[in-house]
Amino acid sequence: MRKRLCIGTFLILFFALGFSSCEKGPITTYQDVKHIISTSCAVSGCHDPITVRQNIDFSTYATMSGSTGLNNALTKNTNSFYDRVLVKQNMPPNGSLSQADRDILQQWVDSNYPEN
Repeated sequence: MRKRLCIGTFLILFFALGFSSCEKGPITTYQDVKHIISTSCAVSGCHDPITVRQNIDFSTYATMSGSTGLNNALTKNTNSFYDRVLVKQNMPPNGSLSQADRDILQQWVDSNYPEN
């Protein structure tokens, strides 16, 4: 009986603690969205370090945020990353972002574009 109680207690704790630690919280950093941006926006001919279309480079957080002297894309102004990708949804021009990717990017924007 005591052995069953110990196993039962263990299983309850395992499931209660195990699942909660495996859940991923909301997207909060640039590292969480970097792959989406680098494969959809910072591509050759668009917002990459060579083309720098509209003086915007999405290849790093520093260049996106304007801290390198380029335009700051991380605002909620007209023609910003937020406006074009999430509101108007006309970027990327080939419409390659899935709704899941847009949801992840929206969580990042809602967290005020944190880097770390």
